[in-house]
Amino acid sequence: MSRGPIIWPARSPDLNVLDFFVWGHIKSLIEQRRNDAENEVRESILAAFGIITPDMAHRATRDIVRRAEFCVQAGERHFEQFLH
Repeated sequence: MSRGPIIWPARSPDLNVLDFFVWGHIKSLIEQRRNDAENEVRESILAAFGIITPDMAHRATRDIVRRAEFCVQAGERHFEQFLH
């Protein structure tokens, strides 16, 4: 059942792995360091990126299909609330 193309912003954070996984994951790992010196925060960010495994990236990328299905079910409206 194809309804035709879905008008959805090309850079929608709901469907962008960097937005819905990577940045959120990094932020959760370094959030408590926000008052540290700039170089310490920078080192923490780099270390946090090193924690992301290929398997984690693969699972997040695979999750795009589920997110796209929620997008269609939500009638192209926000659907983040259905993911948790």
